[in-house]
Amino acid sequence: MIVVFVVDAKARLGADHVYIAGLSADDAMATALLAGYPELFEAASLEAAIPFGCAKTALEGAGCAGGPKSLSPAQWGDLVRAAAAPSARVRVQLWQGDQDPIVKPANADALVSQWTNVAGVDAVADEEATEGAVTRRSYKDGAGAARVELHLVRGMGHGAPIATRGADAPCGAPAAYALDVGACAAASAARFFGMARLP
Repeated sequence: MIVVFVVDAKARLGADHVYIAGLSADDAMATALLAGYPELFEAASLEAAIPFGCAKTALEGAGCAGGPKSLSPAQWGDLVRAAAAPSARVRVQLWQGDQDPIVKPANADALVSQWTNVAGVDAVADEEATEGAVTRRSYKDGAGAARVELHLVRGMGHGAPIATRGADAPCGAPAAYALDVGACAAASAARFFGMARLP
């Protein structure tokens, strides 16, 4: 149903690019859409996600959240390739709290393995920078474009990073799953997607 809405919106609005974002369980749908419809979804920003194909049921999903399966990068990538032939332009941004008690940080490592393999780049960061609580690792292709980007947030639990201070503030209000860590995942995702400005 989501795909039908997206195709309709593209036709009516003349959109050239479609991106997807989610948090936690939403990311299961986001990665399924990115893997299953690579011709439609160009990039994703995933917060506290598990790797695509790690689970087939909600119960398995809970198990993966507690610690992903032990697979090689090629095996993780094959799970995506089994869904559809990946787009050559796929890009994935990841956000993970290093104190997340629900989606364990090991999932971020598995996601990096999975999507760098799909994108055809190695899983060794080409660039790493720390600003405040956030360490960003960028995995680039031969042209220097970031194909996978990991934001590991020190001290953050389970939720979406927001900022009530700093360059990206204001960016949301603190709530149960909106965590003020001084970094705005939404603004960062827009930049990652290449959006010059938000409407």
